[in-house]
Amino acid sequence: YRKYKKSDCIIELTADEVAEIILRIPCRRIILTGGEPLLQDEAWQGLVRLLLEKNLSYLIEIETNGTLIPSSGLDALTHQYNVSPKLANSGNDRQHRLRPDALAFFAQSPKAWFKFVVSADEDLDEIENLINTHHLPKERILLMPEGRDDATLRKRRLWLVKACLERNYRYTDRLHVQLWGSRRGC
Repeated sequence: YRKYKKSDCIIELTADEVAEIILRIPCRRIILTGGEPLLQDEAWQGLVRLLLEKNLSYLIEIETNGTLIPSSGLDALTHQYNVSPKLANSGNDRQHRLRPDALAFFAQSPKAWFKFVVSADEDLDEIENLINTHHLPKERILLMPEGRDDATLRKRRLWLVKACLERNYRYTDRLHVQLWGSRRGC
């Protein structure tokens, strides 16, 4: 293991080159993640079209923070949105983390699922407020414990599972932390 340096892991490829790499992988579910992938809406459209021209069985998911609305072109190519609005516990200003117009778009989309990262009981009240204010579908709400190590996750997992059962939300875990810990790398 060595310290992560972003510059060591960045390469530039054309959409055609990326498509050729993806086409060699047997998985058909493609997840566009970020940063914020909707910032590159037009570029993603090009890549997804290239993939679908070769194989219509690809399923496209986009992981977004829910602050941008996808173009109609990208929306037509997308099978699922994994929307993770940031809560106050993220440390981001409310005006930067919550955009009512974008949340309204995702709330009405049958393709959108909403995941919230929870660190304390007060986060649950904030989530309930967001659900009610923005008409988020309760049946598509997932709660995930915040934590970057096993000990923190174990502690938060216990009470969050109970809260999910009581409020009828889905629970999701942080498998990547359990598998690889908090380290970053290529």
